[in-house]
Amino acid sequence: MDADPAAPDQGRKLASIVSIDIAGYSKLAEADEAAAIQAVAIVRSRIDSAARVHGGRVFSTAGDGFMLEFPTASGAVSAGEAIAAGEREPKVRVGVHLGEVFSTDSGDMLGHGVNIAARIQQMARSGCVLVSEDVKRSVRGDLGARLAPRGTVKLEKMNETLEVYELAPSGAAPRWRFNTDRRWLVGGAAALVVTIGTAAFLMTHQMPPQQSTRLAVLPFRTLGDSASLTTFSDGLSDRIVGALSSRSFLTVSPDEAVTLRGADAERRRASLGVNLMLDGTVQGADTLSIDARVEDSRSGNVLWSMQLQGDAAHAADLQARVAARIVAEMYCGARAFRPTDGLTDPTALSAYLRACDLFLVHSDDSEVTYELLGALRQVTAIEPNFSPAHSDIAKYEAYYHSQFPANQTASITQDAQAEARRALELDPRNADAYVALYLLTPNGARRDGERLLRQGLALDPDWPHANGFLGNMLTSVGRVEEASAHYQRAAAANPLSGGLSWSGQNAIGFDNIGRVDLADRALADITRLWASDDSDAWRIRLEIAFAERRWDAGLALLDERSASVPRFFSPQQIASYRAVFLAGKSGNRARLESERRSLLAQAAHSASSFPVRALVILGFTDDAFSVIAHKTDEQLNATSLDYYLFTPGMAPLRRDRRFMHVAARIGLIDYWRATNTQPDFCGDASLPYNCMAEEERARPTTAH
Repeated sequence: MDADPAAPDQGRKLASIVSIDIAGYSKLAEADEAAAIQAVAIVRSRIDSAARVHGGRVFSTAGDGFMLEFPTASGAVSAGEAIAAGEREPKVRVGVHLGEVFSTDSGDMLGHGVNIAARIQQMARSGCVLVSEDVKRSVRGDLGARLAPRGTVKLEKMNETLEVYELAPSGAAPRWRFNTDRRWLVGGAAALVVTIGTAAFLMTHQMPPQQSTRLAVLPFRTLGDSASLTTFSDGLSDRIVGALSSRSFLTVSPDEAVTLRGADAERRRASLGVNLMLDGTVQGADTLSIDARVEDSRSGNVLWSMQLQGDAAHAADLQARVAARIVAEMYCGARAFRPTDGLTDPTALSAYLRACDLFLVHSDDSEVTYELLGALRQVTAIEPNFSPAHSDIAKYEAYYHSQFPANQTASITQDAQAEARRALELDPRNADAYVALYLLTPNGARRDGERLLRQGLALDPDWPHANGFLGNMLTSVGRVEEASAHYQRAAAANPLSGGLSWSGQNAIGFDNIGRVDLADRALADITRLWASDDSDAWRIRLEIAFAERRWDAGLALLDERSASVPRFFSPQQIASYRAVFLAGKSGNRARLESERRSLLAQAAHSASSFPVRALVILGFTDDAFSVIAHKTDEQLNATSLDYYLFTPGMAPLRRDRRFMHVAARIGLIDYWRATNTQPDFCGDASLPYNCMAEEERARPTTAH
């Protein structure tokens, strides 16, 4: 069907083409010819039934292969689902494309659209429906919502790439959005700092690639004859090579990489040990547009691509942003690139990079999480012995388990545990599996969680997520100096990743130990690298302004985002922040009293720590203790107040001896006694009470 002979224009039309074959047919025919014939008959019966229901027709058959035409893209996808659905044998592979074809007198269909459908079908998994981007754009409603991205692919025997999408089973991916009341992202907008750099960069695997994995950075081509474009392009390629090389990634320079295209390219790639090729274009004048893509040098498949725009007047910063983005993606996929225990199948590698991409550049919309998990499961289906994909699934399911529908949370938790165990069976040195197990520990099980994270760090002391989450855990028990050291190690794993890594949480760590200068410097670097994408840095700046009582700075930040509410925030949460900043700035007793009453009313029905924190920051410490006293232990733990107890803004609460009764209620004193540790603030010589004595008085009042 690859031929595309000339035909009269009147025979041409746009049609939805479905290509089908039987998975494993050749092996079946070789082993049992009668069974193979029966399999074809069974599939043909399914096809005829689906065609009748959805208004299609079979226009070509060849052995176990079938080609169908449908008048609509939705009809084609629905028919493909009906034919492939369920656990019925034999299983089929289905490819769907909407494109131009032409009819012969016999009713057959020929043309490029038919060829593309056939190529897509060849890439489909057994029992699955894979469709082109043209089909995705044409299908609406629930059916369209179930088409999950599966990356960019290069069509076999064609000099063409396109985005493909896989149809998820009905009911597998409900459309709902995350709320902000989660275990690690709790209590409204202020609690975002717990997870800044956590949810947004969990996929950044910073393990240096093994030395035989090599990336060739080709010179970026310019679409235009401007001398400034050429200068920018040359500088960009050099910037990317430098950034990758500084992270222990073996590269081939742009000058050497130009020999890897054209005649004798395959031999040159083999001699240089090139596994991956980075290529791209630059165009524009005042605003520059950069397109980049990474190809598998063996198959030619496009594994990952990106587009980024920026102001030509700030060329150096734009180059840094592009390099940071590429480095982040390459290090996210670093374990998959390893030649000994990495991924060898291009489809699996593309799916893994797609999972990276979803968390690097997309929001926390639930659809993204389902797509992310779907991409990782595609990896484990193709290459089931790849340990990192199993630990990634466990990590994400554990992290978001409370955000899945209530009837799924138990099974999600069980699956996460099983995936973490499987990851360790395949690779006992998988530090990320211990991160996943930490995330599965019950809220308040601090010693168990700390033990798991330290087990991971014993395997890999530089593992960013073990360091980062240990920083979070140590912050919640008042060991902020040690927490800051772990945040710094986590951020150092990939300093170019800006606001999409632990770098943001590192700024919070600096603020917690009183190094506001270092916090501001870290945030300035994030903003420089991520320009318009600095929503994480914005949140951290807001939190630091809140904790440090920087009223004007906080109001300026809120004014920056007045036109659109940042994700994770509601308009009500923005209004609450603004009211506190305005009251604090005014210094007016009547206004402060009005805000005090408002916060007390919020605290009466809120599961957030925000009202308590705001009361302390505005000087109403007695009221904060009163709010805490009226909450049950369960309600108090649900606010995750422990994380904020040791931030600068809560110092007045800590300096009051009643603080130890709060610490006892949420299990902190039990932890300090069991681990023979003390929170850092107890070392302050000006503290008006003795920590050990107050701990002893407070401890009997709590039941654990």
